[in-house]
Amino acid sequence: MFILTSSAASFEIIYGIRTHSNALIADGLYSFAEGLCLIGVMLVLHYSDTVPNEHKHNTFGYERSELLFGLVQEVFLLSISLGVIVDAVNNLFNPVHVHDPKVLIILGVSGVFIGILGMIMFRGYLHNHDIKEEINEKRKREFLSFSKKHMKNLKRIPTLSNPKESLETPLMIKQSQDEITDHRKKAKTSSKSVEQHPPDLDAFAYENVDMEVSRVYATLHALCLHSFVIFLEPIIVIISGLMIHFIPQIDSLTGNEINVWLKYVDPILTLIMVILVAVHAIPVILSISAVLIENVPDGIDTQKLMNEIITAVPAIKSIHSFHIWRATPKEIYASLHIVCDEDTMLSTCTNAYGKDVQKVLKNYCIRYFTLQFEYATSPKLEQINAYDCAYGLYRKRRGHTLDESMLKLAKDAIVHI
Repeated sequence: MFILTSSAASFEIIYGIRTHSNALIADGLYSFAEGLCLIGVMLVLHYSDTVPNEHKHNTFGYERSELLFGLVQEVFLLSISLGVIVDAVNNLFNPVHVHDPKVLIILGVSGVFIGILGMIMFRGYLHNHDIKEEINEKRKREFLSFSKKHMKNLKRIPTLSNPKESLETPLMIKQSQDEITDHRKKAKTSSKSVEQHPPDLDAFAYENVDMEVSRVYATLHALCLHSFVIFLEPIIVIISGLMIHFIPQIDSLTGNEINVWLKYVDPILTLIMVILVAVHAIPVILSISAVLIENVPDGIDTQKLMNEIITAVPAIKSIHSFHIWRATPKEIYASLHIVCDEDTMLSTCTNAYGKDVQKVLKNYCIRYFTLQFEYATSPKLEQINAYDCAYGLYRKRRGHTLDESMLKLAKDAIVHI
């Protein structure tokens, strides 16, 4: 793919200069830049996959390097666009005729085939980092799963299969219902006794939430080869060549110049090409920047998530130092401090509270999370409305924040007893 893109780009730049076509030169520059970035992508992805996470200079690994390279690549394309804009505007004020439009048509057709090949090779890669749709899909599946389980439980309840049984006295019916209730209580106690033997902590610590197969995140494969834009750019070149070739510019009878407006077709179409590239590149830059500065992923409401955790686990009275960020396009992390009003064993926190919190976070596509449990005494619960960190480490915007917005967030998430 790199050889095809670079070869086509070289021919477009050379013949674009000969024919005085801004559109052909612009298409060649964009194609050549994307071909160079494709080589850079392969190197970055190879390096990020081969370097172990235990590297002494970077224990987190180098997966974020592809995001950094993608940002550089998009800025590089926009910088090329500035030069193309200057050249096109200059030709608008000083128009020139495009020579040999057949060359534009031939090179444009070849560029279309390369664009189609790129769309086939890199199909399915998206630049959108919003996970709102996936969260909604998870909730729909969970609702359907809950409905099926509920229907199965209803079927398991014993019903009156024999009509004669309806003649039994109310005392007998009440006695049979009591027996069923006792049987269920015994089953619950037996299940609780089994749960008292907690599973291995390693099984919980390294249990990852599988990401959805249908979900495709932005990778540098898509960032460095703008398949759809590469497909549109040569179409613009073909349109310019066809108009210049089939619309006469000189009157065959008088020899006078006609259709002077054809001089402006090529630079105008070049500016349209620049707009297409910018429309594609700017959202990618904003999306990658949001990941690099560790914004909360789109589609996640932190206030709503805190309330869901506290509702799911009544033993949790407050949450503070709550942080959600996206380390890579496909991995979302969370870190939170949980305040309990009971001095609970570590095994209970890990296997009971932790599992319930994991279920809530899983609904928000959060793959990795870190919980820090804290214990607040009863007098302290009555004195304050928002819980401070038990370790008293107050550093603004670094995990222990005491600004007004975070205090208000913590107060709103408290469930009053």
